[in-house]
Amino acid sequence: MSNPFATFRKNQNYWMAGLVLLAILAFVVAPAIEQVQQALRGGGADNAVFVRWNGGKMTVADVRNSVQKHGALVRFLSALAKEVIDAGGEPKVPGFYYDPQSKRVLGLGIQVESDEESIARTRLLVDKAKSLGVEFSDDAIDDFILAFCDNRISTNRLAKVLQESTDGRLSNFDVRELLKQELAAMVVRRTAATGFYAHVPGETYQDFLKLNRTTKVEAYPVYVADRVSEVKGLPTEAEIQAIYDVGSLQVANPNSPEPGFVRPYQANIEYVESNIQEWVAREKAKLTEEQLRKEYDRMVGLEQLKTPIVTPLTEPSATEPAPSATEPAPEPSPEPSTTEPAPAATATDTAVPAEAATTASPEPPASEPPPASEPPAADQSSLSRNRVRLVSVVQDGAVVQDGAAVSDSESTQDEQTDLPPPVVQPPQLVPAGDGAAATANGGEPAMRTKTFEEAREEVADSLARAAAIPLLDDALTNLFEKVMKPHYGAYRQYAAFRDAEIEGATAVERPTPPNLKKLAEAAGLKYGQTGKSDGFKLVQTQFGQGEVRQDESGLSGSVANVVMSSQLPVFQPMQSSYFDAAVFQQGRMPEFFQYLFWKTEEQPAYVPELDEVRGEIVEYWKRTQARKLAEAAAGALAKKVSGSAEDPWKEALGDAEKSLIIQTEPFTWISQMGEYNSTSQVPRLDSVGSEFMQSVFSTNAGQVTVAPNQNKSVYYVTRIASFSPDEAELQQRFNADPTKRGPLTIAQEESNRLVQDWYENLYNELGVQWQMPATAL
Repeated sequence: MSNPFATFRKNQNYWMAGLVLLAILAFVVAPAIEQVQQALRGGGADNAVFVRWNGGKMTVADVRNSVQKHGALVRFLSALAKEVIDAGGEPKVPGFYYDPQSKRVLGLGIQVESDEESIARTRLLVDKAKSLGVEFSDDAIDDFILAFCDNRISTNRLAKVLQESTDGRLSNFDVRELLKQELAAMVVRRTAATGFYAHVPGETYQDFLKLNRTTKVEAYPVYVADRVSEVKGLPTEAEIQAIYDVGSLQVANPNSPEPGFVRPYQANIEYVESNIQEWVAREKAKLTEEQLRKEYDRMVGLEQLKTPIVTPLTEPSATEPAPSATEPAPEPSPEPSTTEPAPAATATDTAVPAEAATTASPEPPASEPPPASEPPAADQSSLSRNRVRLVSVVQDGAVVQDGAAVSDSESTQDEQTDLPPPVVQPPQLVPAGDGAAATANGGEPAMRTKTFEEAREEVADSLARAAAIPLLDDALTNLFEKVMKPHYGAYRQYAAFRDAEIEGATAVERPTPPNLKKLAEAAGLKYGQTGKSDGFKLVQTQFGQGEVRQDESGLSGSVANVVMSSQLPVFQPMQSSYFDAAVFQQGRMPEFFQYLFWKTEEQPAYVPELDEVRGEIVEYWKRTQARKLAEAAAGALAKKVSGSAEDPWKEALGDAEKSLIIQTEPFTWISQMGEYNSTSQVPRLDSVGSEFMQSVFSTNAGQVTVAPNQNKSVYYVTRIASFSPDEAELQQRFNADPTKRGPLTIAQEESNRLVQDWYENLYNELGVQWQMPATAL
């Protein structure tokens, strides 16, 4: 079957050239235009403050510029490290790690993350370093670079590596200044992290229990939403202000009980969808019988329609009547008599290879053992299961006997002679069973050619796919190259002159967007648009989960991640694809979708004024009050549930309420997926989190506790039914684990949380105020 990705092979060079052009527009022309725009109009939204602290601030423009420069620095050091290692050396700087087995650089000696929050954090650490008297001179940076080169790289080559790896975006001065900041921040990080990664052995065992101890619970839900109507009064202005102060720093998260009022970046996206299976189905409907027969003959000639020979699933009944002239002859006895020849199998028997059957004279050789006696009745079923079928081979209408093919007429003539039919000795085949495949002497499955009817769908699919792929490729290419790309070029020219506001410049008329819907439908493609959507909403759709295929321009990842950024211009054409990986992992072929898309309008992230979200604040306050009521009700109910009675819920709930009790399957506190740990999700319970697990696993079996879900929309009255395995087995498993890898990964994550707590303390010390969360950029 053809690979769906073959759609793009035909015009590979053409597409590559187009992508290079887009890369030039996006990363060379566009930044230059944007610099002119900012110089003439003051930067607009880019001057919005991203973060502010005692004695400093970073605007959105500062953050974006720093992100680009830091990314260039990382590329330079990565390229330089490769040159040094290829030359037989290795950078001699603290924090550099190279794995010779995987041939990968695992650490460069500086922070490698280039996201907005990490960049802002580095600036804060630099200020902290200055307050501690930690600063690096030019000489210190020169020493760092010399140690990094390990005396393997000349000055001229160093300059070329810098030019090639950063496209000339970083000068020697830029590299020195950036390294001063990075090394100063690194000193503060390492000083702060001292002691964070020590782990007590007793804690290692507790972490082992989180991965290996399971519990089953009975949980009755008390919903917060049911208590909102019981809330009386309204919040005070002070309470409203306090809620706003917290919520104005973060985007709403449905898995968090905290408020979030920041309006994230939003965009409307037009997209064109193609499904290769639909195009194949269209072409399949056009095929004629003549085309199918011709393709079948071609594939047979190439031996592409082979299938293993499988024995029948049933044994002939002992009471079956003798076969008629049109029915197959009965199966011969598994052990033919040496005095009576066994009847020859007919051409209608199931075929096996000729090599597997041998013929002999009617009289057995002198050395052949006498026929076996009748086996005991108790073994009859066993004999039936292990019976070997004795058949001939039918090849293109000829019966194969004794390794040679004879025609139907010859076979009939043999039957009319006085010579007895040959005795077929037991061939070397697998025993007949439920669909067992016949096996030739060499051990490989015996094969036959599929009939036309058997192969009809396969042949039709092959022909239709061969016709559909180039048609779909042409449709997508024409739309992308002849419609979307020209409009993008015209729109960028219009936008540059519009934003520059150059006095006396000739006005450029805004180009009219093409009617993508009409053009797509005319080409046999589907059209859609998202409406104003943010990344969280988009990632929940099939289109948003697709993968962008434009690595040459530096853009990769899911559509929801790539497109929801002001860095991606309006009307820039993009391509993506989607298939259900879960279906593929199950061994089935998933449907494959391809998309062309662009943003038609966008709305930057912003923090709304208090009055704009006053209604949301009041609703949030009511939910917090309802949580208290729900938690109190759950606590009162928990006291009525007996821990040891035969029916522990009898005194607490009526018969109708008992139907709401959820009985779970066994679950652990933490589930491990590869190298990652996450709080286990319990089927039928609503998004439980760490607080739920802490409450459940710290309660004894048979006892009752109240445990909220992650966003505190439900409080579960939870009875612990059982724990397993017992303590002795857990201790044995723990002692038998030589590496304790699982528990130690949990310890690592806990240490990382301690680092995060240290950062929070640093923010308080420096008076940090995040004016806009990084997720909103």
